[in-house]
Amino acid sequence: MAERTPARDALWVSVLYLTLFGSFGLYGPFVGDFLRQAGLSAASLPIFFAATRLVRVVSTPVWTAWVDTKSNARDALLVSSVPTALFFLWMLFSSPGLSWLFAYALFVILRGPSVSLCDVLAIDASARANTTYGKLRLWGTVGYCAGAFGAGALLERNAGRAVLALTLATTILGALSVQRLPTVETPKRGSYLADLRTLLSQRRYVLLLLCSSLHALGLATYDMLYGPWAKSHTNGTIAGLAIAVGGVAEVLFMLSGGPLLRWLGGNRALALAFAASAARWVCLARATSPVAIVSLQLLHAFTFGAYYLASIEIVERESPPGVRASAQGLFTTVSFGVAAAIALAVASPLIRRGGLALVFDVAAACALLAAAIAFVGLRERDDTRSAVAVP
Repeated sequence: MAERTPARDALWVSVLYLTLFGSFGLYGPFVGDFLRQAGLSAASLPIFFAATRLVRVVSTPVWTAWVDTKSNARDALLVSSVPTALFFLWMLFSSPGLSWLFAYALFVILRGPSVSLCDVLAIDASARANTTYGKLRLWGTVGYCAGAFGAGALLERNAGRAVLALTLATTILGALSVQRLPTVETPKRGSYLADLRTLLSQRRYVLLLLCSSLHALGLATYDMLYGPWAKSHTNGTIAGLAIAVGGVAEVLFMLSGGPLLRWLGGNRALALAFAASAARWVCLARATSPVAIVSLQLLHAFTFGAYYLASIEIVERESPPGVRASAQGLFTTVSFGVAAAIALAVASPLIRRGGLALVFDVAAACALLAAAIAFVGLRERDDTRSAVAVP
């Protein structure tokens, strides 16, 4: 086996992001299509997704608390990888039905904390390899782009089983990459509960959770419903291309947006990201042509790229060392769990009343409110430096 070095560890973290988000790209944007085959109606999809997000609200803090107190991020990812692979194996060789819905809920429990745990490994690897978190995280977006574009093209040819097979393969490759990473123990400094209380007393951290929750209405709806919506307005290939274009814009921002983030500071960077999201949702609600649908995806550089990098920086800065995994997990749980579940539950009656366009209009208003809170409430502290280097 090749000698382990910080640069090699950073490489394997990049491979982990590539495979993990590659699987997300394959099944995520179009998972609604698979679940509709299992018997869910279009109107009931948001409710089902909301329910499964709430399941993750319970599972993710349990996972991350285990990591901070008893285990480490690497071993936790390994524990979750095998059952996750079994989920896709079950879907691949079984017929659509109620069992798919139960299997998906189990999948959410097992895979919910994976992104938070990857972020913990990436932050550590980037510091040791003298690189930046963004340069490792961007490989997740590359994987997502490739997966989404490939899934869209395959579904256009009614090759749903091929999508499931590829998702299974990327999941297995991801588990193999985790095995090549070193064990990163969370520093144990004092009481876990005391550190957790300290985290929750940080004003900027709490306000970040609030802003992210408001931003979630548009982001959660986009993540779970955009693929089928874009496909209904164009076709599977164009829908996959649109998602890929958004991913490319995100990658480019992660590669070159560092100077902008440093110049703006965390509060102004998030305010800009939320304002750009508002503009995106307003325009998307009225987009009908393939050119408009694809072009608006360029704003994903801010909707997710700038938003996520700035958020991870604030989380890492405000986190006591003994609860790093829990801090990332709580951010993920609130933003992509609780808030996303509420957003998707709200989206269901809004869709019945005015379609997805009404959801995006309401999301735009929430994003503008988040921008105002971020600009005023998330001002930088002059006496601290970020633990997360931006590219």
